[in-house]
Amino acid sequence: MEIKDEHIELIAKYLSGQASEAEANLLLDWVNQAPEHAQVFKRYAADWQKHHFIAADPEHQWGQFSRRAGLKRFEMSARRKVWMRAAAFLILALLSIYAAMFLFNNDQKILVAGNEIKTFTLPDGSSLTLSPGSSASYLTSAFNKRNREIMITGMARLEVVHTEDNIPFEVMAGKLKVSVLGTKFYVNTGDESTMPMVYLEEGRVEASLEGDPGNKLVLNPGQQASIDPESGQLIIGDFVDINQTAWLTKHFEFNATPLFRVLWLLQKAYGIEIELAQPGIGNCTVTATFDKQEPGEILRIIAATLGLQLSGNAGHFVLSGNACP
Repeated sequence: MEIKDEHIELIAKYLSGQASEAEANLLLDWVNQAPEHAQVFKRYAADWQKHHFIAADPEHQWGQFSRRAGLKRFEMSARRKVWMRAAAFLILALLSIYAAMFLFNNDQKILVAGNEIKTFTLPDGSSLTLSPGSSASYLTSAFNKRNREIMITGMARLEVVHTEDNIPFEVMAGKLKVSVLGTKFYVNTGDESTMPMVYLEEGRVEASLEGDPGNKLVLNPGQQASIDPESGQLIIGDFVDINQTAWLTKHFEFNATPLFRVLWLLQKAYGIEIELAQPGIGNCTVTATFDKQEPGEILRIIAATLGLQLSGNAGHFVLSGNACP
């Protein structure tokens, strides 16, 4: 069966994280038209996951994938390089969720934040707020009827309403499963430097590990549960990293925080792209507090403090200067 270039390019945009919500839904419709289409997507998804994730040069990765896919027109823009590095783990999680569980089911609803924070009202009246670049999915035929199950990729805040028939609300965030009745909480599916976590703001939630329902913990307000990177077990403790919720509150507190981590948080909070002209700059550390300031102002302060030069504006910034040891 001959596959049109436009469909291959749509797959490529989706896998690289550049597809809009409309394009993602267009791809979904095409995949569901025929089993052969689903097989094509699976093949390219497997290729992308095998050869292109978690590498240092996304432009080189893109060139290799484009040649294998036979793409001629679609190219990754240079301004996407930094975003690709920061988003690689999120895209990998997106693939595992969509391709494995939802992508081939035309009963799904996909919610995408794009480059800005977005708030959605779910069918049961619950509120879901997604950070820039994050997404969520649920089955429309089952949600608020047999269950209230939703899958999150990235970072989100949820306000869950209580239902008269006590239908549990369950969130899958990476390997972390969160069960609630009515509450306010944050989830983060993790990235290259953090593990999946849930932070309880109000109410009560139960956290457990996917595939291990016996390993569960009940959280009280002000507590967080996360996966220990060494043991892989679920651990509970007081919420200490205020930056986990900064994408929504816009309140950042840095204490000798590596610059690469600071920039990742700023990109997630504001939906912007920040490029380091010299990779070693990312080793510099930042100690400062920022509260509801514009990203350009934050970057100007950081640049002045570290003796760096800042260029660019609006959605794309570049930091240059001497690297730190």
